[in-house]
Amino acid sequence: MDDQEKLLRLLDKDVLKENLAKAGLYVLAYEMLKDAIIDRPKGFFTMGRPTDEHYKEVVLNLHPRNTLIASLRWWQQAGVLTEQEFQDFLQLREHRNEIAHTLPNLLLKPDVQIDERKLVTIYQLLVKVDRWWLMEIEIPCNEDFDGQEIDPSEVQSGYMNFLGYLISVLYPANDSRQDRSA
Repeated sequence: MDDQEKLLRLLDKDVLKENLAKAGLYVLAYEMLKDAIIDRPKGFFTMGRPTDEHYKEVVLNLHPRNTLIASLRWWQQAGVLTEQEFQDFLQLREHRNEIAHTLPNLLLKPDVQIDERKLVTIYQLLVKVDRWWLMEIEIPCNEDFDGQEIDPSEVQSGYMNFLGYLISVLYPANDSRQDRSA
C-alpha cells in the first residue's frame, strides 16, 4: 500500500471517527489520572480551602515550581508509586502532549498512532492510586465501614468504573474492567 492509499484509508469516515475517539479517550484518561494525582492530596490537606500551609509543606515543597510533579512525589513518599511509575507517568504526559498538540499528524500520518499500551498504563495507575486512596483514606474515615473486612480488589472508584467503561467501548476485545486488581 503506497502513501496515497494509506492516506485515503485514514480519511475513511469510520477510521477517522475511531482515531478521533481514541485520541480523545487517551487525553481524557490522562486528565483523569492527573486530576486524581493532584486533587486527592490537595483536597485532603486543604479541606476545601483555597490554600493551606500544611499542604504547601507536605506536598508542594516536594517540587515548588510544579504541582503535578510535587503531587507525584507525594504519592511516591506515601509508598503508592515507584520511581519507575513516576517515570512512566512522565512518558504518558509526553504522549498526551503529542496527541493534543499534533492531532493532525495522528489523523493523517499512518505511522503516528495512539500507543494503546500507554492507555493501559494510565488505567493501571489510576486503579492503583484510587484503590489506595479509598482503602487507606476514605474507608477508614467512614464509620459505615467500621468492623467490616474489605477486599481491596473489589473496591472501585467512579473514575475507575467510568474509564474502564470507556476503554471497553473503544477496545471491546481488551476490556480493562476484567482485571479489576490491576
